Order: sequence, then C-alpha cells, then structure tokens
Amino acid sequence: MLRRALPVFLICLAACGEPAEDPIARDFAVVKAALANICQSPEFPRMVVADEPVDYSDHGIPNDWSHAADYSQDFKRRAKETSRWPIGEICTNARVVSQQAIDAELARDQRIPPGWEAFHTTFGAMGLNAYSRPAYSRDGKHAALYVDTHCGVGCGMGLLLELELTDKGWKVVRAVGTWLS
Repeated sequence: MLRRALPVFLICLAACGEPAEDPIARDFAVVKAALANICQSPEFPRMVVADEPVDYSDHGIPNDWSHAADYSQDFKRRAKETSRWPIGEICTNARVVSQQAIDAELARDQRIPPGWEAFHTTFGAMGLNAYSRPAYSRDGKHAALYVDTHCGVGCGMGLLLELELTDKGWKVVRAVGTWLS
C-alpha cells in the first residue's frame, strides 16, 4: 500500500507545489509595514485602525511611479473584495477596531459635525487610520497602499504609500500626500 501511495504523493507534491499564501496575511504584512514608524516609536500617540479597508479604486497613482498602471488596475480589481483586517493589537501604539464600533462611538455625539472627545476617551487613541487593500505590481515585489487618517474635526490627511518587498519584509520607499485638512 505504501509503495502505491508514495508515487501519488510525489506527483501531487510536484503538481501542487507550496501551499498558497494567505492573501489577508500578505496584505496585512503590507499594512504593518506602513505602521512601522508608529509601532517603533514609544512617543507616538496610539492609533486605531479600522478593520474595513477603504476603497482607492477611483483615484490616481503618480505617473512617475514605475508600477503605476499595475497599481491602478489592481486597486480596481480589489475594490470588490470584502475581507477585513483582523481585530486586535498590532503593537503598543496601534490596534484594529471594527468599523461598526468606530461608527457607533462617533454617532453618540449629536453635534454636527460630531466631536471626537468620546472617540479619544473610548479607544485611548489620538486618531483613526483606515487602509486600503494593497495593490501589487505584476512581479509582486512592489505595493501601493492608501492611508486615510483622521484625528478630529478638520484634522486629517491622506497618503499614498509605495512599498518594496525586501529580504527583511515590506518597506515604505515613498509617500505622497493626497489631501490635508
């Protein structure tokens, strides 16, 4: 029996190759790389990361980015995905919280626009970051990631990051501001 099973196992091993990488884990590794400065600086204020990725499919990529066409196409393709970031601590200064909990906390303030005092108190955080799903270059060695940051009424900014996969993991190689409030 073992003699018959071994060739079948070897054929399957050759055909199947390595197990497929978990796409959420790969994407979240890019998000964690974008959070590196926040996580590595003890002085940096605590941030909440929304579990619901933001859509960046209708926005532009700088023309001078060598993988701009790949990123644009991948952002559009990924807009249909529904996966979320895993809830929990990322590091001392950042944790993922459900978008539902964030919306509920902001909705408690009846002012227009609502204040952020309760958000700051409830989550013990200075602000809120929402990340897009990464868009990848065809070779998979480069990624673009959009970050939407809010810290209160009239306080926030958008960044488009480009990351590169190195032997030590993902690393931010450039950032471009998209809006500022």
